[in-house]
Amino acid sequence: MLLRAFPDLRFEVEQTVAEGDIVATRTTGTGTHKGEMMGAAPTGKKITFRAIDMFRVSGGKIVEIWHQGDEMMAMMQIGVRPPA
Repeated sequence: MLLRAFPDLRFEVEQTVAEGDIVATRTTGTGTHKGEMMGAAPTGKKITFRAIDMFRVSGGKIVEIWHQGDEMMAMMQIGVRPPA
């Protein structure tokens, strides 16, 4: 769904920290709203949002992911407002 709405979506890793089996990244995502997203018609607007993700690695594979992102900020940039 995200890539259909923002086909040019890119993430830049700003920082990576690892300790034991946990890796954390701080990223900035950018993209252009070119497809429907949660009922919002394409606007052509560029968005920027930030996220922090933590991954637990076992056997060389990611086995758990915890994500904290500012998706609401991205939605507001394309004109979607949170419910009152």
